Amino acid sequence: MPGTNLSRRYSFGPGYARYVFSLIQPYLKGRICELGSGGGELTELLTGYESVTAVEAEPARHLHALQRFGYSINIDCVCARYDHCPNPQVPRSAFDTLLAVDFLQYSSDDLFELEVMSDLLCRNGHAIVVVPAAPSLYAPLDRAMGYHRRYDRVYLQDLMEDAGFEVTDVRFFNGPGLLIGWLVRRLLRRKHISQQTLDRTDPAWSIIQTFDRLIPMPVGADLLMVGRRV
Repeated sequence: MPGTNLSRRYSFGPGYARYVFSLIQPYLKGRICELGSGGGELTELLTGYESVTAVEAEPARHLHALQRFGYSINIDCVCARYDHCPNPQVPRSAFDTLLAVDFLQYSSDDLFELEVMSDLLCRNGHAIVVVPAAPSLYAPLDRAMGYHRRYDRVYLQDLMEDAGFEVTDVRFFNGPGLLIGWLVRRLLRRKHISQQTLDRTDPAWSIIQTFDRLIPMPVGADLLMVGRRV
C-alpha cells in the first residue's frame, strides 16, 4: 500500500522531544509502542516505563536507536515497515499506549496508519497523535519536508473515529509557530530547510513551551489528539 513505509526526512531534536513528552506524559501507561521512533529522541524519555517497543522503518535510524538503547531491558527497538504490522515483534492488541509523534503527515494514507494503530492497541488502549496543524500554512516548504498535509481538528477527529477511536482529548500547542510559519512560508517563501537549521533552532522550544504555558491560545501550529480504542 503506498505511503505506509514512512520515512521522516528530518529528525526532531531533544528540545522538541522534551516539550512533547511534557504534553503526553499524563496519558502514558502500561505497554507502550512508538511508531516512527527515528533515532530515539523521544524514546530516551520513555526509559522509565514498563515496556517500550520502538518501531522504525528506516534501517539507519533503527541502527542508531539500537546503539543508544541496546542496554535497556525495557526498550525493544524493531525495524519494520508499518504496513507489515501487526507481526510477531509488534503483535496485535499488545499495547496499552501507542505514540505517533510527527508521523501521520508523512503518509499518503493516514486512515490506514490509524487503523494499524487500532490493531496494535488492546481494548480501551489509547493512541496519542501529534501532527502539524493549521492547513492554511501548508506550502512548498511542507512538501519539501515530506508532509502530505497539515491537519485541522475536525479532519483528524473524523479520521480517528473512522479508524475505531473515541477522541478523549485535544490540545493545540506552539502558538508562536503560527506567526513563525507564516513568516517563513508566506512572507519569505522558503522552499527548503536543512537539518542543521532545525538543530540550531531546537533550543527555542524551551521558550515556546514557556510562552504556551503563560499565554494559552486556542490555536497553534501543532495539534495533539488522544483517542481511546473502542
